[in-house]
Amino acid sequence: MNKVIYNKTMTESKNPHYSDYPEKQRNYLKKIIGLLVSGSKLIRKVDGTFISTDDIDIPAVSFTSSYGMTIYHKFLWELRNHLERIYGLTNEESEYVWSKYQQKMVVYDNRINSYLLIPSLFHDKNLNESKEPKFNYTTFDFENIDKKFLDKVVEVLKNESKYNPRYMNLTIPIRPYNLNNLRAYDHSLTGNKHSAKPYPSFYEDMKDKFGIGNHVEIMYIYRQYKKFILELIPPFH
Repeated sequence: MNKVIYNKTMTESKNPHYSDYPEKQRNYLKKIIGLLVSGSKLIRKVDGTFISTDDIDIPAVSFTSSYGMTIYHKFLWELRNHLERIYGLTNEESEYVWSKYQQKMVVYDNRINSYLLIPSLFHDKNLNESKEPKFNYTTFDFENIDKKFLDKVVEVLKNESKYNPRYMNLTIPIRPYNLNNLRAYDHSLTGNKHSAKPYPSFYEDMKDKFGIGNHVEIMYIYRQYKKFILELIPPFH
């Protein structure tokens, strides 16, 4: 049976001077790393998923990328400037802090040959993360979801959706992108206006475009957006 390999070393810096840091300097850098780790929260914005710590937001992909991003990558400019401005670190020290911080935030899953953020690091730090999203079949409502964020995602989809009644053409920001013959199409972005679930491509697009992978959250977005689409093309109700 394949197992998740914990604490597999990320791309280690080959700078030989790290081992030569005086103990006082290493202890100072360790304290900074500890502050970054303990303050880390998983947040989601319309433009993606981020790790927020010490008043800065770092794209989550910076931690899990297999390319081994260094402190000089554009995703980490804010972190590098922060470490220099607040803690007085040099570029070399900032690279050391980033390398160790990154290692502490991920695990390697050999089943998918990829790095993943360690879920336990974020437990109970955020109300929305501490409760699993679900659909209540008694009240027929969604629970434990960040509706404010998800509604923003729906708003983005709405703003990027255009309907031309003259040519019966619908353009949407997700696959299939352009629908040129709505009369031959079953009334909605999914292929069937009575469909309870979206196509797999809808899940994939939510993950790629907004970093959303939870089924319940995607269903909330789907229902809200589908309602909008059906209202946008009234002749096909």
